[in-house]
Amino acid sequence: MKAREQRKRVTTPARIRTDSGWADVTIRDISSRGIGLRSPRAPRRGDYVELCRHHHRLIGRVMWSDGECFGVLLSDAISVNDLLTSRPGRRNAEERRLRPRRSAAALRPGPDPRVAIVSVAQGSQNASRRMHFVAVAAIAGIGAFLVADLASNVLSQALESVSAGLIAGGSDAAADRVDPPSPLVAPQRPTAM
Repeated sequence: MKAREQRKRVTTPARIRTDSGWADVTIRDISSRGIGLRSPRAPRRGDYVELCRHHHRLIGRVMWSDGECFGVLLSDAISVNDLLTSRPGRRNAEERRLRPRRSAAALRPGPDPRVAIVSVAQGSQNASRRMHFVAVAAIAGIGAFLVADLASNVLSQALESVSAGLIAGGSDAAADRVDPPSPLVAPQRPTAM
């Protein structure tokens, strides 16, 4: 069984988007491939979620859920220190203030947020499958080339030895050749003298 990666215990706020929308969460522990979280509205096991902390956006799948606590397996490895030491960008806050406010119609629930999360996850899976196919095809191509090269070397050595034998002993071989006895002629017995 593979050893579990070392986790760093923290208490850091973040935001998470689940099937039911956005919610505040607390990061309890973190590693490069997973995050332990706490939220009053924990998602179900198997749900895809998007975690946001400042400018970091992470996609993952809920692997376990128990009350307010749950664990997320991230789709990509992250730098733990970058995530924990990140600060909100001042530029983003100013841009947000300059944007016009949304109307009440714009605040109504839109399309299901699961669609966006699942499409990102499926895009990552498709890219992974393509890279896997390319790697397997490259390995198979290299293997076929090596087998063809080996067969070529073996056959060329055999043909060279046959050619050398024909050239060197072509006339001597005919003189030294003994014809086998014909099956129709009975062998003669030596006569006693």
